[in-house]
Amino acid sequence: MPKNMKIDIRDWPHSFLEYIRGGIQINVSIAIDFTASNGSLHNTNPNQDNEYQKAMRSVCEIVLEYDSDKKVPLYGFGGSFPRDKHCYPLNEDSNDPEVYNLNGIMDTYEKAVKKYSLSAPTNMGDILKETNS
Repeated sequence: MPKNMKIDIRDWPHSFLEYIRGGIQINVSIAIDFTASNGSLHNTNPNQDNEYQKAMRSVCEIVLEYDSDKKVPLYGFGGSFPRDKHCYPLNEDSNDPEVYNLNGIMDTYEKAVKKYSLSAPTNMGDILKETNS
């Protein structure tokens, strides 16, 4: 897609609901940016969701209803993951990066935030390749 090309959903021939009624399958994938520039967004508080948790919760409460198996590949990029990869499964299982449902997403994210330190660079190329395959 050319860089200057704009997509306007008002030009789509059908609504989201029409695609769902038509039987489209949705497979949710999540990639979380652990680069240092996003540090404050990852601050944890046991009594309140951080910005990433709020975003994942609000989006996944809706889209997971349309994901038939509720299994979500959950990746991170940036950060200091062992083996210095730019795309890594947050559950640390490269053979099966999926977690189950919203609780699995939130629990796995919370563990990852405590375990990995934030760093640079922001490199999304590997994430795009992995989730597009």
